[in-house]
Amino acid sequence: MDIKRKFGQAVRERRKELKMNQEELAHRVGTDQGYISLLETGQMNTTLDMMEQICKVLDVRVGDLFSSADKS
Repeated sequence: MDIKRKFGQAVRERRKELKMNQEELAHRVGTDQGYISLLETGQMNTTLDMMEQICKVLDVRVGDLFSSADKS
C-alpha cells in the first residue's frame, strides 16, 4: 500500500473514532466532502497546510497519523 493510501486510511480511522462524517471534517478544514473522500482513498495528494489543518481538527499529531499508517 502506498503512503497516500496509508495516510488516507489513518485519517478515515481517526475521523470515525471521533464519530465525524466526511462532510463535517471537510467543513471544519475548509474544503469539500469530495476532497476528503479522495484523500481517504489515496487518490489525492494533500498539502502540508491541509495536512496540518486535518490533524488539528482530528486532534492528532501529524506524526501519529503516519505512525498509524505504518501499522496498517
